[in-house]
Formats: sequence, structure tokens, C-alpha cells
Amino acid sequence: MEWICFWELTGLEKAGVIAVAVAALVFVCLGLSMFFQKELWEGRLSVIKYKEWSLGVPAPLAVAILGAALLAGDFWWLQEHFPSNNLSFGQKEWTLGEVQERLQRDSRIRIELQGDAASFRLDKNRNYSGACVADLMSSICDAYPARLKCERPDSTSVVISAK
Repeated sequence: MEWICFWELTGLEKAGVIAVAVAALVFVCLGLSMFFQKELWEGRLSVIKYKEWSLGVPAPLAVAILGAALLAGDFWWLQEHFPSNNLSFGQKEWTLGEVQERLQRDSRIRIELQGDAASFRLDKNRNYSGACVADLMSSICDAYPARLKCERPDSTSVVISAK
């Protein structure tokens, strides 16, 4: 997942991802701080059950595992939401204007084309792909550094102009 894609999430999705990451870090830190308390390693074990399987785990290890599982779940969700080639253009000759029109319906990122950029034709023999709109536009700009000038004035917009 490209971190640039984080800004394309809704406010609620961002809050959820951040809340889970903070909770995970709290559990991991709590678990690590508990590692050095000898009395927590002795005595009663936390039992983790799944169907017919059960496992006795000391409390510090259980808390650290819970934090690591939350963090892994957060990264998994982001990878599922933004797979590496989520958006792609190729196989026909697209103009940047057509790409902009197609992408702006489904994205929170604003694409602004200045000057002759809207009529700029993409090479149909190349495949342009990205995890999200900002990543895709970045890959298009990287393919034509001498002909396109791309800027990110803020996290919610991309400005492209023809050189």
C-alpha cells in the first residue's frame, strides 16, 4: 500500500485506522512493560481458545500478541482496500482529460489539468497503474517527466500541466 493513498479514505475510515493503530501500540507497549514483572509470568495463564484448540499464555505475552494482531489487522485492511494495481489505464490511447473524468467520480482527490494537459495523450503501449488515484497520477507523471509537470499542493489534490 502506498501511504499517499491514506488521504483518499473517508474521515471515518481514517479515524478507524488511527484508533486501531493507537490501541495496538498501547497493547504492545503495555505487554512489553509487563515483560519485566516476574510475578506476571508465574501462576495463572491466559487461555486462548479457538474451536477445539486452546493455548495457555502468560499475561504479558497475551497482551503483546493482541497488540501485534491488531496492528497486523490494520495493515491487512489497508492492503485489501488499496491493492498495488487497483487502478490501471492502458490498451487504448487515453487523454489525461479522459483519465481525469473517469477517476474523479470515485475519488476524494481533485485532479486539476492546466493548459494543454487535458489533451495530452498517453502511450497506448504502456500500462499505467497505481493503488489509488494519487499513486496512479504519480506513475503517469513519472512516465513523462520531460513533458508533464505534476504538483501536490495539498493532500487532496493533484495539479498537472504540460511543459
